[in-house]
Amino acid sequence: MKKLVFAALAAFVLISNMAVAADSVAYVNMPRVLQEMPQKDEIGNILKREFADRVEELKRLEGEMQGIVQKAQKDGALMGENEQIALERQLEGLKSQYELKKKALEEDNRRRQADERNKLLLQVQDAINKVAKAEGLAMVFNTNALVYAADNTDITDKVIAELAKTK
Repeated sequence: MKKLVFAALAAFVLISNMAVAADSVAYVNMPRVLQEMPQKDEIGNILKREFADRVEELKRLEGEMQGIVQKAQKDGALMGENEQIALERQLEGLKSQYELKKKALEEDNRRRQADERNKLLLQVQDAINKVAKAEGLAMVFNTNALVYAADNTDITDKVIAELAKTK
């Protein structure tokens, strides 16, 4: 009889611990957080301003190249051979300059986007930590790691609200 009571008591303690543990678990929809966080648009604008001069330089080079091509088409028959060769060399020089600047811009832009994305991920992690501590959560999972979760364990909106505070 003692063993039966002890086993029942142990089962009750185990089940109650599992219930408490289940209540201290939540999930967050990271793609939605990253899409809806207010800082995302701000970062896009910062990067756009940061690279605006270089984008304008590329547009200027494109315009110059188009002007040379149009001049060659329009006046090519009237030009001497030396003028045509000089125009072709000028066009080739502009093309190589354009390609070099374009490649450098793309690499720098990609690097800066990665830097800013890492900063955003740190902000998201901080917001998740704050919400988890405030809610008394033991674990927070990403939706990608879940097979099923009840709606009442979703803290995505709370994380987005926390990020809006830190904007």
